[in-house]
Amino acid sequence: MSRSDCDEQAERAESQVFCCYAPDLRPLAILLSTVHFSPRAIIQISRSSLHVEVELGKILQAHAYLEKSAFTDWHFNPPVIPSSQREKADKSEDDNDDDDEEEEEDDAGSKEGEEKEEEGEDNLEEVRFEVSMSSLIECLNVFGTATSQKTYTKHLADGNALYDGYPAKRKYDDDAHKGKGWSTKSRKLPTSAVRISYDGEGHPLVLLIEDSGVVTRCSLMTYEADELAQMEFPVERQMVHLIMKSDWLKSAFSQFDDKSGTEMTFMFAPSASAGPDTQPSQPLDRRRNRATTTAAGRPTFRIQVDGDLGCYTVDFPNDKDILDSFLCKTPEGVDPHDWDQLGFIQNSYKLSHILKIKKALDVSSKTSLRVDDTGFLSLQLLIPLEESSTMKRKCGYVEFMADDQFRNNDSPHKSFHIPCTQILTVISTGFKAHKE
Repeated sequence: MSRSDCDEQAERAESQVFCCYAPDLRPLAILLSTVHFSPRAIIQISRSSLHVEVELGKILQAHAYLEKSAFTDWHFNPPVIPSSQREKADKSEDDNDDDDEEEEEDDAGSKEGEEKEEEGEDNLEEVRFEVSMSSLIECLNVFGTATSQKTYTKHLADGNALYDGYPAKRKYDDDAHKGKGWSTKSRKLPTSAVRISYDGEGHPLVLLIEDSGVVTRCSLMTYEADELAQMEFPVERQMVHLIMKSDWLKSAFSQFDDKSGTEMTFMFAPSASAGPDTQPSQPLDRRRNRATTTAAGRPTFRIQVDGDLGCYTVDFPNDKDILDSFLCKTPEGVDPHDWDQLGFIQNSYKLSHILKIKKALDVSSKTSLRVDDTGFLSLQLLIPLEESSTMKRKCGYVEFMADDQFRNNDSPHKSFHIPCTQILTVISTGFKAHKE
């Protein structure tokens, strides 16, 4: 199978809606695995991207995005709207025209607008269908190459060591790496190419997977996509926004599992300078003294899990090596200067739902966390994709959205500090050691 196969197939079959080719299927497989917590997924294809949607209980949603630039070939021919749908639309429009016969001038103008609109709606801008997520991932891994790293590199140096399970602070020193005590071992691991095609509604999703000259054809049944719950983060109501390296969250989440408790709480300490009118994109001012941002001894960001054996917390201080940017607005009606006596803004979520992002954290480089004034949570993770001989290094990203477990309460933000008198583990010593 070669790249030209996709072009020939697209020219030969005019009815083909979508066709793409990638010399390495691993980036696609990795991206799909990060949102594999539901048996089925909705795939949405447009001219510019591949979008995968997964939902759990109308409370948790995950969206994975992969731009067409991640593929060496991408052909999308928008399908024509079925005549039955056009007839229904025309009938509805005729009924509306009959009701407005007395307004002839308005009718004439509306008819011209409708004709122009019909011309633009002859083709759909995107296609949506549902497939079995488990079957799709199994097909991509038919040769066992979907989860293998394209290049395995082992570095032997003290600078890459982990400190108590946390990523060590280190800077790349080219001269030091070339000296003694540093060695690199690399070897190529096998990869498989994939060609994906879809002929439209009622047709299967076809995958042609090639490995060392052997081609396997997989055909997956497609279903009509169900409507998902309307989840979209309202930027104008944003209260909290932080960006940090995913390694830190990965290390923190490794302390928890489904048996640790039933809910996870995110706690944020508002800054006196972050009032209700603060711009969402404003980064944390690193020049200010830490004591002016949060009360003495209080972390900027805390993750807390309440379990049967006690309260487990992970604290993140105001450190530029941990938090790339941090913004937490003070709730309206509260004097920012009095906030040190009030404590944290906090929101609680079902632990089993939040832990679904573990797979995405394992392969992501950056994480953006946002919370609005009702406790609605958005986690966006940047996923670096492997570089191949035919394309430059690209990135995909995954977004998880969840509702506050206590959102229906009169006060969704519990704006006070809960003292943890039964703390068994406080994962903060590692951060202090790194700072030294």
